[in-house]
Amino acid sequence: QWRKEVLGTMNSTITNFLNLAERKALANRTSWPSADVKATAVMLWPYLITKSIVTNITPVYDGQAAGSLLVDYQNKTSKTKNSEIVLKMDFKEIKQLLIRYYG
Repeated sequence: QWRKEVLGTMNSTITNFLNLAERKALANRTSWPSADVKATAVMLWPYLITKSIVTNITPVYDGQAAGSLLVDYQNKTSKTKNSEIVLKMDFKEIKQLLIRYYG
C-alpha cells in the first residue's frame, strides 16, 4: 500500500522509472516485494539494523538440498561465524530515506 500510495505518487525521475519497472509486479499485489530494498538499505545504512545474529552459514553443494544453506542458529558447531543475519530493521526510517532520496 505504501509503495503505491506514497512512494509511487512522488513525481521524480527515479520514482517514474521505478513505477515503470515494477508495474507488472505490483499490479495484483497488496504488498511490496522489497527484498532488494532491504538488502540495499542494510549495506548503505547498517545503523537501520535493530536486531541481528552473527553465526556460521554453510552452503550445500550436492544432493537433494543442493543450493540451500545450513544456518547454525544456536552456534552448536565450532565453525567460524561468517555471516550476519538481519532479523529486524527500522522500516519507518527506511521509508523516510526512500522519500528523501527518491523525491
